Amino acid sequence: MKSISVHELKEALQSGATVFDVREKMEFALGHIEGVLNAPLSGLNLTSVPQNAILMCASGGRSASAVQALAAHGIHASNVEGGIVAWVEAGFPILR
Repeated sequence: MKSISVHELKEALQSGATVFDVREKMEFALGHIEGVLNAPLSGLNLTSVPQNAILMCASGGRSASAVQALAAHGIHASNVEGGIVAWVEAGFPILR
């Protein structure tokens, strides 16, 4: 499974990467990264995730599971190590 750091995520977002936050809608509403799409893991349609998408969650566990499930369907995706917790710890902004 490919993982990226929050610093790599920041660069990817600036380059227009497709990023999905797999946290539930309530969690996403409490704070999320600008430009990231909410696609809760509980209802994630694996066939709608494009190749080379980036997935994240609160700390990286749920998104890692989703990346593994995608790989089983032939979709290459990356997981954000540490999720939004690591993003905030790095001093990057979130929207509330």
